[in-house]
Amino acid sequence: MSSIQQHQLAHRLLSIIRDANATHGGMTYRTGLLTYQSAAQKLGRTIDHARAIAQVCDLLDAAAALAKVPLLALVAVRVSSGEINPKAWVKDAPAGVKEAIVNCSLGHTFTEDDFTAIENSLNELKDYGNRAAWVEVKRRIPGDQLFKQLSSQSANAEGWSKEELLASVEAYVEMQRKERGGQPFTKKRYYENLAATFGRTEKAFEYRMQNISYVLSLMGRDWLPGLKPAKNVGSRTAAIIEALITQVEGRKSIPVAEFEIKVQEESQKPHLPRPKGNRSPQATSSEVTQFLRDASVKAWVLRQANGKCECCEMAAPFNGSNGIPYLEVHHVLQLADNGSDTVSNAIALCPNCHRELHYGANSKNLVAHLYEHVSRLVREQPN
Repeated sequence: MSSIQQHQLAHRLLSIIRDANATHGGMTYRTGLLTYQSAAQKLGRTIDHARAIAQVCDLLDAAAALAKVPLLALVAVRVSSGEINPKAWVKDAPAGVKEAIVNCSLGHTFTEDDFTAIENSLNELKDYGNRAAWVEVKRRIPGDQLFKQLSSQSANAEGWSKEELLASVEAYVEMQRKERGGQPFTKKRYYENLAATFGRTEKAFEYRMQNISYVLSLMGRDWLPGLKPAKNVGSRTAAIIEALITQVEGRKSIPVAEFEIKVQEESQKPHLPRPKGNRSPQATSSEVTQFLRDASVKAWVLRQANGKCECCEMAAPFNGSNGIPYLEVHHVLQLADNGSDTVSNAIALCPNCHRELHYGANSKNLVAHLYEHVSRLVREQPN
């Protein structure tokens, strides 16, 4: 089987295990989930492809090792008797270590963050078949260190330290400021520096930057062109990234990313029963950064719009309680991104266009449309 075929099947098999895992909100695999034969059938192959499926599982475990996650396929997919494959690569482990690696994997509750980490690492290893993938993993993680990592119950869920995430966010924010200020920079140079500092690949940091874009999009914020949001980030890591963004920018906001990703994780479960909910939701309080706005700017912009959205040019969808057509004023370069509270940076929008500018996949094209069609708007460079 070619490495390309292995990777195609590995991604599909990972999704199958992931769906089963999501149904239970996280699982241990003390009794296994599939056999090589049943996995082959789920992947549209006959049971005599069991050996090929074993190779696919080996590739998945190489990705897990690179992600610093316990070996998922080792315990989730087994031989026909239901036992862990005795020929799995851990046979190469020193005496006593193999059992520790197996026990670590058996005792681990695999979370959505773990599956995200394995998926990211699988993408990093896209040029390698299962055997070559392990050679690459062992090249990056020296033998003793690798065995210690895989046999440790404290394996990091996504394998990224807070220092790595902070450095990634700092680099992202710096690039974004340069982009908005018209200063030249090369993304690849940032990836190279991060890779040299932390020992990951440049591609790993590029993926992480796309995760940062996704968190920003969930916050309703603009993201860096060329780093299209990638949603393959777990809720726990997204919460850390969001907190680091506010830390680096020196302002506070209501956290939203973790909740929104949890909503998506729930919606992806194959069976989603009607939830009981919570009749008495717990209240929390937090500090947020608010901007003091000029009321006359809002009033002027609304009067200029004359009841029509300045984006879609449709009439306001309803009248507010004051009897006036309801439109919302949006700052094209957001105040959180150091945009000004002036009429040359403010626009009157219907609620749909306003939400799309904050959260839509087409938001950047809408911004370009506004600058082109609303003559008073002036592109700003943040301070």
